[in-house]
Amino acid sequence: DALKAEIIKSHKEEVLKKSLKEAKEKAKEELRKEGITSKLFLDKIDLAKTKEGVDALKAEIIKSHKEEVLKKIKEEAKKHVDLKNLPDKVKELAKKDIDNAITVDDVKDIVSRVDVMDRKLSEKSLKEAKEKAKEELRKEGITSKLFLDKIDLAKTKEGVDALKAEIIKSHKEEVLKKTKELEALKAKLEALKIKLKELKAKLEALKAKKLKKSNSVDTFKSGYMMDRTPFMLFALSTSNENNVENLQNEINGTKNQIEDLEKQIKDLEKQIEDLTKEDPAPVPNPNPVPNPMPNPNPAPNPAPEADKEAEKKAKELQETKEKAIAELKEASIEDKESIAKINACKSVEEVNKVKENLLSEKKAKELQEAKEKAIAELKEASIEDEESIAKINACKSIEEVNEVKEDLLKQKKGIVVKKKKQNTPNTSIAGASLATTIVSLAGAIMIKRKRR
Repeated sequence: DALKAEIIKSHKEEVLKKSLKEAKEKAKEELRKEGITSKLFLDKIDLAKTKEGVDALKAEIIKSHKEEVLKKIKEEAKKHVDLKNLPDKVKELAKKDIDNAITVDDVKDIVSRVDVMDRKLSEKSLKEAKEKAKEELRKEGITSKLFLDKIDLAKTKEGVDALKAEIIKSHKEEVLKKTKELEALKAKLEALKIKLKELKAKLEALKAKKLKKSNSVDTFKSGYMMDRTPFMLFALSTSNENNVENLQNEINGTKNQIEDLEKQIKDLEKQIEDLTKEDPAPVPNPNPVPNPMPNPNPAPNPAPEADKEAEKKAKELQETKEKAIAELKEASIEDKESIAKINACKSVEEVNKVKENLLSEKKAKELQEAKEKAIAELKEASIEDEESIAKINACKSIEEVNEVKEDLLKQKKGIVVKKKKQNTPNTSIAGASLATTIVSLAGAIMIKRKRR
């Protein structure tokens, strides 16, 4: 009986021990499923003496873990709310709801609602910013549909403000340029008018002088001054007639000058008129739809030439930017900083310059990486002498790097590689140079002989 009791007791202890071990493994597996992989917590399970102790410890660890996870998620959620473009009161209410949330799903639901509110408010705010920007453009006298439509393409308020500032700056520069051109034309016109006035005065003086000379000729021909000899009378009469003819020629020349000046003045006045028409006046926009004053005599109002030119330049610049960005992407240059550099350019020339610089930097970086890789391969093959490394560093292209590297590796293996000789002399050029020299010498000899 004693032995039987002892065996039964030992068996029960063994069963309990096995059962406890299985319970511990199961508890650890459940902890891992909850994302608890810390050795500290897993080792705690091994310290339990009973299945009940294992279950209690497991429940306590999971509860503590969930509370910690929930706490961290709440903190992240509140930071997320602070970054949103919402009124402070709305943010405070959202953060209060987050603090009172019981589960992670509750927190996620609150964050989702905040995102929806922010998106709707941002859309409304962006729309208002666009309308405000368009109104400011109109006040600056910018009414071209091309520029107003560009504002609608902006995706953020910052983008709207940047685009608006760029358009206004460009417009002011154009207006300043036009103003200077207009002032220069007006100054030239004034100078021509003064010259015209002087020529007209000169013409009147010439006409008066001619009339006086004509009267003198008539006097000679009427028989006056008969006390003079016939020869003197003829000479004086002929001299006066020649003077009258010369004056008439001068009058005709002055008239031609006046006609030319009047034509120049007319052309200048037309240029000034066209330039003045091209300058669009600010359009008030209370509606906020442009509503110009009614014209009693409506007539076709073609788009100003300046606006057309500005639209053309803006379109060309935008197309150049898009083309440059596409080229950069083909070269695997897609980082935001590089794209921003292209979009910040103010002219086609600047776009091309920035693009070429970026491509050059990319090629230089790729070449340097190829050199470093080649040097690493050479070192693996125990080729570390300065001459070999210098050959790699002297290469101007990736292809040359690979070629030099392969040659060095082959030489290391004992394979003699015959290279094609480069820079073969051009015999035709050499012959031409020799022929030129012979001709020059022959010419020099001929000159010497002539001098002798």
